[in-house]
Amino acid sequence: VMDVVQQAIGRTNSTLNVIGGNFNNDLDPTYEALPGFQKRNFTLAFAAASFTLQRDGHAPLTQQQIHKALGVYIPARMEAVQYQGKTIVMDGSHNEQKIDALVQAMEKQFVYQDISLLVSFGTLKLPSVLESLKLLRTLSPRIIVTKYTHGQDEVRAALDPEIIAGL
Repeated sequence: VMDVVQQAIGRTNSTLNVIGGNFNNDLDPTYEALPGFQKRNFTLAFAAASFTLQRDGHAPLTQQQIHKALGVYIPARMEAVQYQGKTIVMDGSHNEQKIDALVQAMEKQFVYQDISLLVSFGTLKLPSVLESLKLLRTLSPRIIVTKYTHGQDEVRAALDPEIIAGL
C-alpha cells in the first residue's frame, strides 16, 4: 500500500507525513464506549490534529479538549434512540466498507439481541445492493426494504423496493 501511496506522491509533488502510534486515553471511558469504526476515526483525527499542532508550534490538546471532542454528536452514525421500549439505530452507511463496519459494531454492541432492519438505497447504489444486503443479512434475517422521499444535503432518488425484490 505504501508503495502505491509513494508513487502517487511522486506524481503530484506532494509530501507524505507518516504518523505512528494509537490514541491511548485510559482516563476517558467515552473512548472505550465508541464503536470500533468510530474509535478508528477518532484516532486518525487525533493523530492528524496532534501532528498539525506540533508542526505549527501550538500546545498539545488538553484532556478537557480531548473529552469534548469524544462527545461530538455525529448524526446517523450508529445513532441509537429509544422509542416505545425499543432501540432504534440509525446509520447512513453508503458503501460496503461502511456497512461492514456497522455490522461489526452492531454485532459487538447488541450481542444476543433480536434485530430487525429497515433499509433503503439510492438509485446510484443499484450495482452494490446485493453485496450490501448480504452483509446486513448477517445481522438479521428480517430486512424490510423501503424508500425515502426526502434527501438532506443533495437530492437523490431512492431505489424502488420492487426493483430490489426482483434482484
